[in-house]
Amino acid sequence: MQFSNAEEILSFNGRIAVLEASGRISLLEKKTGMVVNIIRSDAIAMHPLALGTLGLFTNEGDLIAVDTLLLPLWHFNFARPITAPPIHTENGIYLIFDDSHLVSIAPHYYGKKALHSDLLALKASAMAEAGAWKEIAPLLDTLLRLEPGNAEAWLYRALMLESTGGSERERQKAWSEAVRLSISTLRSSNGILNRYSKTIGAKFVSLLSISPKTMYPQFFGHRKNIFTIDPAAEKLICINADNGDMRWTRNLPKMTDSPVMSNEENTLTLASGFALYIYDLDKEAEPQTIQLPGKAFNIQQTSSAIYIATWNGFLLKITKSENRLAWSRKIFSSPFLFTPGESTIYSASLEGEIKYIVENSGQPLEFSPRLQGGISHIVRADSAIVLATDNNRIYLYSASNISREPAQILMESPIVSLQTASTHDGNRILIGLADQTLMLYSPSGTPLWKYQGKNSIFMKPFIAGSLAWIDQGNEVISISLKDGSVVNRFKTPGGAGTPFIMNRTLYSASSKRLLYGFSL
Repeated sequence: MQFSNAEEILSFNGRIAVLEASGRISLLEKKTGMVVNIIRSDAIAMHPLALGTLGLFTNEGDLIAVDTLLLPLWHFNFARPITAPPIHTENGIYLIFDDSHLVSIAPHYYGKKALHSDLLALKASAMAEAGAWKEIAPLLDTLLRLEPGNAEAWLYRALMLESTGGSERERQKAWSEAVRLSISTLRSSNGILNRYSKTIGAKFVSLLSISPKTMYPQFFGHRKNIFTIDPAAEKLICINADNGDMRWTRNLPKMTDSPVMSNEENTLTLASGFALYIYDLDKEAEPQTIQLPGKAFNIQQTSSAIYIATWNGFLLKITKSENRLAWSRKIFSSPFLFTPGESTIYSASLEGEIKYIVENSGQPLEFSPRLQGGISHIVRADSAIVLATDNNRIYLYSASNISREPAQILMESPIVSLQTASTHDGNRILIGLADQTLMLYSPSGTPLWKYQGKNSIFMKPFIAGSLAWIDQGNEVISISLKDGSVVNRFKTPGGAGTPFIMNRTLYSASSKRLLYGFSL
């Protein structure tokens, strides 16, 4: 039997249960390997409970009990994940949440009767519909003491706080918990997300059908679709750009947690092992495969070509018109970064050696200067080739004359992102630092503005027109490339990742697999 990233295998009721990184669980016959059932879940662990029941545990603190055919019996949410396998005794089952907290559960509960917390949630629903906010408060306190992770209880608390003028902090806390916990509560998930999207003024908030282990997915788009890669499940996912619903998924080759990929318009390139796969996003056809002389380290595309750098120092050019190899050259003996220009490819090894390469032949020029410190980024901004090093320095070389002494800029913190931004005055250099500072420079090294951010995940803005968009914890903001001022703010109480913009819509995904869509 072949599985995609099997995380856990255990014997259950005389059969074999297999949990994959994607959350998929397969039940197999021991003697024949025949598949009895397959279910999709958000589980990160599974442990036997009472005889004939298996517990599926999620990152959000949910416990789903399933029977011998993996059919759900009941679920309960503790609002936090367990930290060790359950302890079984003669009197019960104990769940461990940290060094000082044990919770006991009844070993022989099979879901034949409604849990007391479910009954209280139904009563709270009726009170919320009637707008009885004063009477609902003590009921919600009781409900959350019984089941700390009851998503509906957090929803009603959020609505109560909105109606009674609760503090901004309390409202954000309630909405954040309701949305986070709704992921594993299918019966109420859509209702919670719809109300949440209206509250924050979003076009939509939808649940991404991706693996629990794929956090802060990155997006790219084409026409009316947005796409993302789910490395844990090894899938390419196509999403309706209008409402966030999944259109289709496509299996991908086996890959690492951080696959090397690049996209441009309708072309997606993905590297796995010693092969490069080229996908046409407009077609359902199988990808074209090209063998590489080494494992891919970096991929970049232009409108006419695909360039691949390998871990063992090769650089390859593939023409897009026919998806054929134009040339392959050994440039370095180690991994390197590069940025393509019209007639020249500018490259730098991670150890600091710099080379200019003739684009149509792949031949490097003879002169190769070397910098002190390892190189972490390289981009081209008009007439300047900009390099960042791990000793917090920016070097600006001439694009036409590599032998000219470069200008240097010393940063106050490690450089985590480096990119070019097009303005009406030409290209500018946008720098993101580890201390959450964003800075804009001219190609000559003149500082233009500085913005002190906070809580960004990758500290790499998405540039669209005259604005740089970046996540800031519980909001996404846009910053003017002209003067560094904040232009837009969109609330994302559940947290957000690096934004993506297409068709006048802002998209951002949280670590809890929620996709936000805001109209611009």
